Amino acid sequence: MSDSGGAGILRMNATARSARMWAKSTTWLAGIFLFGAMVAPAQAQSFPEKQIRIVVPFGPASSTDKIARALADGLQETAKAKVLVDNKPGANGSIAAQAVAQAQPDGYTLILATNSTHAANLSLFRKLNYDPLKDFEPVTPLATAGLVLAVPYGSEAKSLGELTKWAKGRSGKVNSGSGSATSRASARLYAVMAGIDAEDIQYKSLPDAVLELMGGLLDFVFADPGQLVPLAEGRKVRLLAVTTTRRLPVVPEVETMQALGFSGFDLSAWFAVFAPAGTPRETVDQLNRMMSVVIQTPRFKETIRQLGGYEQTGSPQQLRVQQEAEIAKWAGVVKTARIEPQ
Repeated sequence: MSDSGGAGILRMNATARSARMWAKSTTWLAGIFLFGAMVAPAQAQSFPEKQIRIVVPFGPASSTDKIARALADGLQETAKAKVLVDNKPGANGSIAAQAVAQAQPDGYTLILATNSTHAANLSLFRKLNYDPLKDFEPVTPLATAGLVLAVPYGSEAKSLGELTKWAKGRSGKVNSGSGSATSRASARLYAVMAGIDAEDIQYKSLPDAVLELMGGLLDFVFADPGQLVPLAEGRKVRLLAVTTTRRLPVVPEVETMQALGFSGFDLSAWFAVFAPAGTPRETVDQLNRMMSVVIQTPRFKETIRQLGGYEQTGSPQQLRVQQEAEIAKWAGVVKTARIEPQ
């Protein structure tokens, strides 16, 4: 009887010890989960701890560059972040995109991407040294903008109709300049729809093409309003039409290509921020929150208006959906414009 009683006591003690051990283990596990839950927000809140580098795929004075600098100024003002803008023009933005794709995925190297780097290039090049989808984490959309068709101020063409008539009479002796996917596709699409033979000369960045236009070395260019409007006011170039379906606020007097007889002509550029693939989700979300604040500031909005565009906000997931749709769209544009991949 005493033996069975002793065994019972031993079993009770063992059960008690097991209960205590289970309680300790669950407390320990709960502590781990709580710590993990606290670490992610803490990491996000401490970001950024060092300088952020925004790589720009086009040269200084381009719309992409101006938007990047407006974003950098806004981040420094609203989030007290240190930001460096780094221009890496060339190969329609591919040089910059490849550099960012290979960067450390810690949120400190970003690209001010456009429809050139992250949509159109897939159709414009036979082979890319980066994958616009797999190599990047979407952060936030920034803006959309249209382009303006311009000719030298001394050109015989004073309207789009006159430019088309003049170009048809100079078969094989007409040229245009481009420095982005949108400018190149606009020039090629216009040539195809107008039935003219125009050679497109590609530049590292649109400001280079605009400079040649002013010098009379190019017959027409589709470029950013931010570059062209001051030149038009100074009688260096003449503005003939805009590429979007509605007039641009910055040049309300300039009619659309569609209204001037080019039905279905609708091309615009878009701008967004991407990080290298593998960047932690909490860091991406923190960047999105920081930049969303900047996008809503009057200063940033005014920059976009002067560039002939509209600001845009959204989640990383929304940007990914937009990017996938744009890849499909640009495949069609390149085909319609009869652009041969390089």
